[in-house]
Formats: sequence, C-alpha cells, structure tokens
Amino acid sequence: MQDLEGLTRSRPDVVSLDTDKWQTLRDLRLKALGESPESFLGDLRAERAYDEKHWRQELAHNVWIVATLETRHIGLAKLNLQTDDGMHLEALWVDPNERRRGVGTQLVSALEVIAARRGTRQLKLWIFTENELARQFYRHIEYGETTVVQPIKTNNRVRHEAEYQRHL
Repeated sequence: MQDLEGLTRSRPDVVSLDTDKWQTLRDLRLKALGESPESFLGDLRAERAYDEKHWRQELAHNVWIVATLETRHIGLAKLNLQTDDGMHLEALWVDPNERRRGVGTQLVSALEVIAARRGTRQLKLWIFTENELARQFYRHIEYGETTVVQPIKTNNRVRHEAEYQRHL
C-alpha cells in the first residue's frame, strides 16, 4: 500500500470573527480589494483609511467569516444583517491560489446556516453584471437570478448589479 501522506488536502476551518479580530478583517478585506478590485463595491484607498473603530463596528453589526487552511487565511465572506429586504451575502473572496477547491462553496454554506439560524428563509446577493465567473459560481450553487438589476456608482463610474437569491 502506498503512503498517501501529504497527497490529501484537508478542508479549511471556517470561523466567524468577533470584534477583537478587527485586524484580521482589515487585512483580508484590503487583500481582497487589492487582488480583485473589479469584483467589489469597496475602494482600496478609502478602506485603507478606516480606523480601528470602523472595523470593530463592521464586526459588531454584521457576520464576517474566514476560511483558514493550516495557518493561512484563504477566504472571507460577510452576512449583511442591516438591509431593508433581509440578509445579504456580500464580499465573498477566496485567495487566487485556493480557487476552484470548494472554499467559496464552504464559506457560502456557512453563511447560509448562520442566516437560517437567525430566522431568514431567503438569502440575497448582488453581482456586477460583467462578472461572469461570479455569476456562474452562484448559479452552480443554486442561486437564481431575479429580474432586478440596479445601476450603482462606484469608483467614479456607473456599473450594474444583478440580484440573486436562494431559498434556504
């Protein structure tokens, strides 16, 4: 029998961040914005200027989760609890070296469980219409596109977001 040690890959741990982990959130969010600026609504320069109070408030009012493999943070996602039309999944990011290995699906699944435990039966999200990879990913994990598309101004230009949702 062959020794398979080192050939199998362990699953990342997914944990929610509390307010004391504000630096972890800040560092990962800035990494995500730097690596994939066209995928997010945020602005790297503006978010670099946010202080500790801002990051702690973000963690106090929303649910942020992190995927960690061994000692490396490889993914981030947010459950926005403060919308008028229910909870929204936002800010999903996976390290480019870890994509297509199930990390994004694992993060989304964790947020779905958290949302369901908080009483929601439907989770929504917005995707820039030109982000075809993200649209394919969410369709693959059974999020359906609604008929709602909205213009949004970001980084001095107008882009369009499509709404997706999934019943939990």
